[in-house]
Amino acid sequence: MTDAEKIANLLLDSAWKGLGFVQERIDKMEDKANKIVAFSGVLMTIDIALIKESKDSVYISIILLIEIILLIKCVWHGYCTVKVRTQKVLSIAETFKTIDLTDHVQSTGDLSITIANIQQELVDLMKNKSLDLEKSMKWFTLSLGFLIIVSLVFVFFPQAHLILTLLQRLNLNP
Repeated sequence: MTDAEKIANLLLDSAWKGLGFVQERIDKMEDKANKIVAFSGVLMTIDIALIKESKDSVYISIILLIEIILLIKCVWHGYCTVKVRTQKVLSIAETFKTIDLTDHVQSTGDLSITIANIQQELVDLMKNKSLDLEKSMKWFTLSLGFLIIVSLVFVFFPQAHLILTLLQRLNLNP
């Protein structure tokens, strides 16, 4: 094997490995987005059931509706992470038609360049998916934080006068 063939094979090997790495990262992001969307769906179902059961309290229904709106925003960005985006990615089959397969070094180099171009398009796609996943996680965290704060208020609000009395006694008795 000549040096030119070794270099061409090395280029092709590194292009394939780079493409595999980028695709693996995209798959991990989509998996994380799927988990967030699934958990958000479970929380929305619970919120809807609680709204249906809390016919007496308008405040609880409004708070749960706000929670659902935050979760819908989270699910939307999760969907944007997972959905298939139409990209003008070159097909490998079309590339083989244009590559001169009689010259091994030239064809390997052309294929390496094509794979590198596809990899760059996937990197751009990965950046977009990363931004959507980040937004989804932000809205999910916001909705969980909102739920925790509201829960704490509902738990501690009825005991607020007891807590204030206890704090006053602690301040009066050093």
